[in-house]
Amino acid sequence: MPMYYFHLRDQDDLTDVDGTELADIDAAREHADTVARELTFKTTGILDEDWSKWSMVVHDGDGLELFSFGMSTVRNGNGK
Repeated sequence: MPMYYFHLRDQDDLTDVDGTELADIDAAREHADTVARELTFKTTGILDEDWSKWSMVVHDGDGLELFSFGMSTVRNGNGK
């Protein structure tokens, strides 16, 4: 199964060094949405920055950016 990496980005990068094995890009989108919803449900932000300043950026195992979305869109119920 391919590896996908789920990074958080604002002025700083929180890099997912472990990655997650998932069947395909559709599974990666679903996983990203689930992780983002869990994070934004539990906290108002991270590293003293509100979620509106953060994005989730998803890369494949080769480092190619597949998609990204603002964390505030998930917090507001408009996730990708």
